Amino acid sequence: MPVPLRAAILLPARDEDLVVEPGLVELLLRDLGDPGGPGDPGGAADPGRTTAETGAGANAAEAGRLPLLAHALQATWQVRRGHTLTVEGYRRTGGIRKAVATTADRVYEGLDEAARRAAPRVFVQLVNVGDRTADTRAPRNPESLLSAARGTHGIDRDAVAAVLHAFTRARLLTPYRDSVVITHETLISAWPRLRSWVDDDRAGNLLRQRLAQDADLWTRSRVANLLYRGNRLADARKAVTAAPPPGTAREFLAASQRQAGRATRRRRTLVAVLTAPAVLASGAAVLAARQSASASTTPSTATS
Repeated sequence: MPVPLRAAILLPARDEDLVVEPGLVELLLRDLGDPGGPGDPGGAADPGRTTAETGAGANAAEAGRLPLLAHALQATWQVRRGHTLTVEGYRRTGGIRKAVATTADRVYEGLDEAARRAAPRVFVQLVNVGDRTADTRAPRNPESLLSAARGTHGIDRDAVAAVLHAFTRARLLTPYRDSVVITHETLISAWPRLRSWVDDDRAGNLLRQRLAQDADLWTRSRVANLLYRGNRLADARKAVTAAPPPGTAREFLAASQRQAGRATRRRRTLVAVLTAPAVLASGAAVLAARQSASASTTPSTATS
């Protein structure tokens, strides 16, 4: 049974002989989007919750708020007044969003150079890039994230594993079933570094995301009509030069390229078949013209 958020604020404070200023609990609950709590009398759904977290998965959503609360309380404790956690102090820290961003920056800066290079690659894959919609969390199988590192210059599996470990330990990433997911969507909008990773190549990230989705669909069905062709194939091949795709997408693009090659060869064969009679006729006409010209210029031999 998860600990109610109100108790998660008050009990640790009491254990540390801290006083929580009136109004702080309600403010924290409101900023956390606590369904049914003060500031949310209608029980509105937390915008950070995915479909998988509703219904029977509500406990997972509740657990996802606890790390946000921990980050905010830690920041507020650092600016406490005596033994009192204050509303003013919490607001001075920037609230939930600022606390999460500060923690994320601290974890990132604590990585070694190889892991810092891997971090953008990892986090972009953990975000569903919105097409005229808000970006959301994207659960990913850890093995797929590790495999995607293969072929990426300067990134290896160990670096990816270090990123996953560090951010999970800081409770900014959460294991969920057989996947790992950003603990709360607040991180996507509140962490400027992550925003820049997504926005620096939003069109390319969106294209690679669609490629992964189309590749998964093709892998399950093997329907040839799903393969890319023409400009779509060219754009996809260009997009993956910056970030090599996972195995299924590589297989999908290879199959698309083979289909495109076969189509090109068929077109060339058809063109050759259709143009052969015209070429033969043209050649015959040229030969006939040459023979006619030769006959007209040959002198006649007189006979006696």
